[in-house]
Amino acid sequence: MEQSQKRRIQYRKEQEAALVERFKRGDRSAFALIVKKYQRGIFQAILKMVKNVHDAEDLTQDVLVKIYSRIHQWDGYHAFSTWVYRIAINHAIDFMRKKKLQAIQLEYETEDGEIRFRGEKEEAEKHLLLDLKTIDAEQLRNALMRLPDAQRELILRFYFEGRSYKELSKLFNIPLGTVKARLHRAKRLLERYLRDEQL
Repeated sequence: MEQSQKRRIQYRKEQEAALVERFKRGDRSAFALIVKKYQRGIFQAILKMVKNVHDAEDLTQDVLVKIYSRIHQWDGYHAFSTWVYRIAINHAIDFMRKKKLQAIQLEYETEDGEIRFRGEKEEAEKHLLLDLKTIDAEQLRNALMRLPDAQRELILRFYFEGRSYKELSKLFNIPLGTVKARLHRAKRLLERYLRDEQL
């Protein structure tokens, strides 16, 4: 990873840590900023899993309450965004278990044996090369947590938040081609970890 990207990731971590510390010291406005920053991404991540807007909205509110009540448990080692999405994914998994819903619906491409997330932007680039029709949500969570922080952040923002290449290029301050190359490498590593989870 380039030093410039490492510095940007570290800077974001420091910003997140400062925001959390403000909240811990009693600044309630800091939590409003946390909600503003993560609510959309939490909703998109949950919606990808439960496939129902109303359920996703309710679960998003549940997750925000959990973040509020558990924020003291964040250890600061992983990025705050990673901790937030772990809560969101775990909560969605619990919901799906109770409702006996399928983990993550994927569309099977019979011609070339690929599967892809249903209904996403830039479909051609959002393929996961696995000969499966479904990916279990818990296995996905485990595979995500094995990724390096920078790659996990790319995957989460692209697949779960639905960010475009252009948005990621602006967010990380890197060229569009670099975004595509790094996301490609991250996706391939995630595929490998997902296959490991299937063993």
